[in-house]
Amino acid sequence: MSSQFPFTEAEMDTAWSTVLREARSDDVPDVLRYEDLKLSWDERRASILSRVNEKSYHPRPAQVFEVPKDEFANRPSARLHPDDRVVYEAAVRRLRPLIESVLSSSVFSARYNGRGKRRLSGVKEWALFQQEGRSLYDKYDGAFMISTDVASYFEYVSIELLMRDLRALQADSTASDLISRLLNDNERTTPLVWGLPQGCEASTSLGNLYLQPIDALLQQDPHVTFVRYQDDIKIFSDSAPHLRSALRAAGRMMRQRHLNLSVHKTKLLEGEEILAEFEDSRKDAIEYGLHISRTDQSDELHTLFDEAVTKNPVNVRDVKFVIYRLSELGDVYAVRWIMNHLSEVPYLASRLVPYLHEHLDEMPDIEPRMRGFVTDPQQNLYPHSELHVLRMFAQADSIQEATYILIWELFWDSNRTMEVRQQAARCIGRHARPGAGQMLHDAFSNCADHDMARATLLAMAEAGYADKALLAQLSRSNPALSATCKYLNQVTAYPEP
Repeated sequence: MSSQFPFTEAEMDTAWSTVLREARSDDVPDVLRYEDLKLSWDERRASILSRVNEKSYHPRPAQVFEVPKDEFANRPSARLHPDDRVVYEAAVRRLRPLIESVLSSSVFSARYNGRGKRRLSGVKEWALFQQEGRSLYDKYDGAFMISTDVASYFEYVSIELLMRDLRALQADSTASDLISRLLNDNERTTPLVWGLPQGCEASTSLGNLYLQPIDALLQQDPHVTFVRYQDDIKIFSDSAPHLRSALRAAGRMMRQRHLNLSVHKTKLLEGEEILAEFEDSRKDAIEYGLHISRTDQSDELHTLFDEAVTKNPVNVRDVKFVIYRLSELGDVYAVRWIMNHLSEVPYLASRLVPYLHEHLDEMPDIEPRMRGFVTDPQQNLYPHSELHVLRMFAQADSIQEATYILIWELFWDSNRTMEVRQQAARCIGRHARPGAGQMLHDAFSNCADHDMARATLLAMAEAGYADKALLAQLSRSNPALSATCKYLNQVTAYPEP
């Protein structure tokens, strides 16, 4: 029988720390990275524990954003309320040792030790997955490999089947019932989103459990060996027919679990073609050259970047590899390409736009070009890209008058997404001209949306227009913004946009 134990303050504290860490890399970042909510944590924790342990906890509707998956498609990304993220993480964390106990050693993503701590960072897990793939290639004489992944993995996880999996493990019912309530309520109240919330460590653990029957199926096949990183699956054999048979069986199991293998990403490879699927020796050589400060590595990075962006589709992993290292070197090589092609790779905006920001001062045409990007409806097709451009403007030491005027237009534009307008508010606050504070105050007074009001209040503070008396008054008259008012009254340096 499954056990039942009340949640503790320590469990919630640990989960809250995880949520704060995750918030730094959210697809759509919170304007304050939840720093203001730290002040009300003791009170919120008591409320969370009371409702969780009395089995009366229900989540609030999630915020939904459209995040580009590729050049054409978007995926809806649901950001849970921070309290719901805490509850989700705490419940899954309690079950992780049990989930880990049934996972295959062939699974390399989101692995945890017995104390519930992640064994390796995501980057190191990925590197180990690549290393094991190369080892399996060396192991087989005349290797064949099928590379595949699951289409829209997290989105199509069936909550009913997932809960059946947890019950089969005789999981702690307090935690599993809480997960069921949170995920089912989330689907009911947020029609555009279903399955597992993306961007949460908790979802990667549950996702591993959901694919465990496929892992077990492959593990029982004596003719194949496999490795998996999240939904990226590589199956090895010395026989192509054996691979096709294993893939058919895995496909049937996937469909039983409401999933499908990606047709476009499934391919049979042979011999040295297999090595091209893994991080290759060329990148290892570049990495080593950078480590020992060889001067010719910039040319190698330039060549790799050119090859990556001329492929169809763009080689995302190679672009990320190069951009990170160009940033470390202070190399402007990719700037021109990004300014000309950002509209074609919106799914890379969160990596490419910060790289542009690093070179704003030395390349003054970046700002007008990105301003032109924002105002061109043929290029600016995705709010996600626009949001990151606004973050770049907000982080700049200064912006041109034309940019400042544009930011105000975006702030007032009710057709823009609320997240874009929140970033516009921050940009105004950080680059405020005379009169900006009063205009922001007027906007704040007429703002019905809580998150927009919070962003506007922050902009007022950054513009020097929210003094201690005003913040104290707002804290008394608007309890929902009390923690934010107290935070703004206590600090003078705020998190980067």
